[in-house]
Amino acid sequence: MNEEKNIDLEATLTDSSLKQQYEVLRESSSNEPSDQYKKGGYLTVNIGDVLSSRYTILKKIGWGGYSTVWMAKTKNTEEYVALKITKSAKAHIECSEREIEILEKINMTHSNSNGSNHFVKLLDTFLVYGLNGSHIAMVFRMLGPSLFDIISRSNQRTLHITLIKRLCLQMLEALGFLHDECGIIHCDFKPENILVEVNERDIQRMDPQSTNYNEGVLSFALNLTDPNCSINFKLADFGISQFANNRNVQSIQTCTYRAPEVFLNAGFGRPADMWSVGCVTYQLITGSKMFVCTRSTDPKFELTQHLSQMIELLGPMRLEDFHNFSHKKSAKECFDSNGIFKSYLPYNHQLFYEKIVGVERLSHQDTYQCTDFILSLMKHNPRKRLTAKKALLHQFVQYTDERSESPSELQAFPSMASFSMETSCSYIQPTNKMSKEHQYYETGSNKIKESPDVIRHLDCLQKTCSTSSQKDTNRIANSTDSERLRVNEKEETEKEHKYHPRLMVEIKHFVKTDANKKTLEYAKHFQVSKGDRIGPRKFLKELGLGCYGTVWLVHNLVDNSYSATKIINTSVTDTSETEIKILNKIRESGTEQVKNLFVELLSHNRGIGQLAQFDFLTLEFIGPTLSEVMGEIKAFHFDHVRSISKQLLCALSHLHETIRVIHADVKPQNVMVKLDANDMKKVVQKANNEIEGKESPPMFYNIDFADSKCRILVKLGDFGHSQIIKVNLKARVQTCSYRAPEVLLQNNYGPAIDLWSHGCLVYEIATGFQLFPCSFGEENLDHQQQHFGLILKTLGRVEARIYEESCVKYLCFRRKKVIGETVPDECLAQRLSYFGLSIEHAVELQRFLKLFLQYNPKIRVEAGKAISDHFHTAPHDPFSFWN
Repeated sequence: MNEEKNIDLEATLTDSSLKQQYEVLRESSSNEPSDQYKKGGYLTVNIGDVLSSRYTILKKIGWGGYSTVWMAKTKNTEEYVALKITKSAKAHIECSEREIEILEKINMTHSNSNGSNHFVKLLDTFLVYGLNGSHIAMVFRMLGPSLFDIISRSNQRTLHITLIKRLCLQMLEALGFLHDECGIIHCDFKPENILVEVNERDIQRMDPQSTNYNEGVLSFALNLTDPNCSINFKLADFGISQFANNRNVQSIQTCTYRAPEVFLNAGFGRPADMWSVGCVTYQLITGSKMFVCTRSTDPKFELTQHLSQMIELLGPMRLEDFHNFSHKKSAKECFDSNGIFKSYLPYNHQLFYEKIVGVERLSHQDTYQCTDFILSLMKHNPRKRLTAKKALLHQFVQYTDERSESPSELQAFPSMASFSMETSCSYIQPTNKMSKEHQYYETGSNKIKESPDVIRHLDCLQKTCSTSSQKDTNRIANSTDSERLRVNEKEETEKEHKYHPRLMVEIKHFVKTDANKKTLEYAKHFQVSKGDRIGPRKFLKELGLGCYGTVWLVHNLVDNSYSATKIINTSVTDTSETEIKILNKIRESGTEQVKNLFVELLSHNRGIGQLAQFDFLTLEFIGPTLSEVMGEIKAFHFDHVRSISKQLLCALSHLHETIRVIHADVKPQNVMVKLDANDMKKVVQKANNEIEGKESPPMFYNIDFADSKCRILVKLGDFGHSQIIKVNLKARVQTCSYRAPEVLLQNNYGPAIDLWSHGCLVYEIATGFQLFPCSFGEENLDHQQQHFGLILKTLGRVEARIYEESCVKYLCFRRKKVIGETVPDECLAQRLSYFGLSIEHAVELQRFLKLFLQYNPKIRVEAGKAISDHFHTAPHDPFSFWN
């Protein structure tokens, strides 16, 4: 067979616009091994041969370990097809027969899901007799290039992030259908087996007999850098696929995409495919393979090399993760006495994040979502990986969701931003006409029908609520419909009321059931849509969604003011009462300068009637959170880090010493950056444009975050998890990435936990990365052990005597007096310098962080003392900026 030419792709398409519209790639110049054309080997095929009296061979388009693939055309219909012709050895014939059985099972399984549309279509099968024996030929509908062709031999080499999400979505739908409805494991999920669907004209360009054929080059009408490119993917090659209930092989998957349980011969199932999805997603995002295969005659060496790469990126591998392997003799060779795999590479918890964050084309939100998506598919323990069905619910593949939530925490539900503001709440009286199927609510002459799937459809009467107005509540409840619906016509005209028919929807969230367990339950949340008006208030933008409520930016049309409404469901939490008390204390104590360190409470109300379980907190809206700003600039200027740190320490000092309160959730999402009046107008204008469907120009704040002399003012907010200082505090508080060791170990804690979180926050705003990143998942014992392991890797050894005896038994000490290894002092500074800090700044920041990142809370520096640390020496005083 002739070797194809090496084509210059840039010279092939001279028209620059054509280059943008077409995906151009070289045809493969590799040939199958010639020594495999023997008994039991490949079928000798020549261009122009007619097989089974129907299929005329046009060209070879690929080959594999046990087959060759040819482009052909049917004699009667002149339809383009792909022929897969297997080797004639008995083992390969058996594989082909199983592949046909699996493909027929897929074709015959009827489903309403989209997953059934993402597979290659088997059209025909037949036997071919040649000099080397009998060969099975499978006929498929002709498709375009494989994903491997695109990322290795095309002119574009990369896919737009939206197309990567679409690919993941379609492949998860395919695997969900394959796993759940067909009972099949693919066993070889990789870019070579994912094909792109192209149009008939593109297929004609692949035909050597076509006038549009360009030898050595394939071109397709696809622009894979365009997020709006209409593209569909098909999963192919079921040559080593297995029925889930009849797995008769142990060695599956291509080495690069092989799951750890397959390497260990510990049994495999559907989760092996999910591991491969994670590997492929990583490769598409970064442009490089996640793991490099080492070929060796020593299987043990190859195993150790590959699994060590997994451990370096994903963390320690434990014997208990592989239930079917622990009883085997070979387990002792691979795992130490503590059940930890003997890896020659240590776990580098930052390495994985650094590789993803290094991809310039990813937004801050995409970075964190795809990181979490990949990690949730690549748990060492197969039982802990997301299934295809659950992975479809992940935010990363829900790319059409336009909600603007803070992405920097890898959790199921991001922490709610600390914004609140005054609103009006509604009352409605249900009628007596209620059936099991539907309920009706009367509002004047209208009736609104509620389906069983929705909690309430309410056409609401506006009435300002007050927690102290019980008499008004009773009076309204006993009044007639006409009295309740009486509205001042003049006010109605002036305020242009628009009643919103749906104020509560059903969403899932976590609520505590006991000290150490969270369970997924349903709760009623007050929710509106962009642009809705309730009374004089126009809802512009959802600022956050938390476990117990939602937060909205609202425009008050009466006084033309802007604020934020935090709406809390008190039926599942009592945190609003504590938060209100703390905010009132802050407002009543201290100087004006100190009060300016906190987001101000303006008012609060309790709903009445059907909304009696909701609290409406009203706080000033001053601007974005530190986390949102970092989404644009990655990290703050070092002088700004000093200033922000000093302001937050002043706030914490006042909380601890004067208010006697522990904030218990210090993190970038709860620290707001103050904008000036002009920037506030830009934020509001952008929100209004989104409501009206208009395009907004890019946001440019008057604050120059790159200018060290620019003044950045911040305020601390969100006291939903705050605790009054007292003895024996053990309630689980703090977001995982900022959680102090004593909270993690369920030890008694005090104000020092805020100082630990402060150290984590300072590191994050200086580098753009979390110091102790937490993966998405339920906070179980294994999760806590992994998190404590991150701390040990960074800070070194810890003595058990620091904590209570009952606590050290709980997590990871296991009768040991000391755990962890000694970490040199300069390690943290080296990491800081890696993120772009100068050596002087890295050493200075390392010294400052160690004041807060102490295992023993008793020797952590107090907030008041840390304020005067020379780290905060700067050319200006942050308190001189306040208006």
